[in-house]
Amino acid sequence: FMQETQEAQNILSAMAGELVTYHPKKSEHFCDTYIYEPETMREQPCGRLFILVETNDNTKKSAQIAEAIATIMQHEYYKNMYAGIVANFEAALAKVNEVMSEIASHGETGWIGHLNASIAAQKDHFIVMSSIGHVKAYLLRNGEETVISNGEESESTANRLFDTIATGEVMPRDNIVITTPELLNTMALQRIDGILEENPLLTSLRILETSLTSTGTTPICSILIKVNTERALMLEQTKDQKLAELPPEELSHHSRFHALALFWDRIRSHPQFARLERIGKRLAYHTQRHALNAWDRTIAFIEKIRGRKFSPQGTRALNSSSVSEAIH
Repeated sequence: FMQETQEAQNILSAMAGELVTYHPKKSEHFCDTYIYEPETMREQPCGRLFILVETNDNTKKSAQIAEAIATIMQHEYYKNMYAGIVANFEAALAKVNEVMSEIASHGETGWIGHLNASIAAQKDHFIVMSSIGHVKAYLLRNGEETVISNGEESESTANRLFDTIATGEVMPRDNIVITTPELLNTMALQRIDGILEENPLLTSLRILETSLTSTGTTPICSILIKVNTERALMLEQTKDQKLAELPPEELSHHSRFHALALFWDRIRSHPQFARLERIGKRLAYHTQRHALNAWDRTIAFIEKIRGRKFSPQGTRALNSSSVSEAIH
């Protein structure tokens, strides 16, 4: 009995959340994410399914194409509880390819060459994935990042959609980021990993939402996954509930200095700000007092360049709005 209890504690689970800035009227690209959990005991052996779809246009058909891929994948993947996640995954992808080819044969070809997507399944220590286009998946482990999406970027075709898969193992405290390029154009992957490491998942998403803005009309579309033991994830959920009613700027000092780090990313190209990068690399290890001192130094730099006094509101409760004010 004790051995069974120990094995149960070592079983890995996952929590996932989406980070999407898509706006139906303003975004030139369409994107959506789909996160499926097993709904019945029969589906439990199949684990979880994560799907991200983006098209390089934004029409009514774009949403229909994304919904078709997600719906078919979910339906086919959870059909056979005995086959194993790789066999189920391959069978589901084959069905998606078949249906998309049929759609193209009936004249609906606008998606061809414009589709970017990633589909992943996770059960316990195992993960399997297939990607097309410029969507990437990153494994963040012990401060290091590894691209785990399969192969090179390839354009979608009617007969060649999801044709390769990648498999691997995950470990407790792994973080996985599946994303379109726009997220990493806004914030460094290491800082995203830092936020995920220091905070529960939902709190991390709140911090990121207050810090990130989509540049231009291309939306940010990402799925963030935290892998850990079931017990550890339950403790994280409890912590998330306690933090749920706090405003973003009061979540923790981490939200403040990550917002400040984002601010540095946007201005570090200026020659007079070269020293700020060295400060930023140490910022995640400093206390709130050190972060505030760093912010004071930043204000001094701004005043030097502007040649006039700079007094943002609420500098002792640094958040994304004060950062935005600092830049503009």
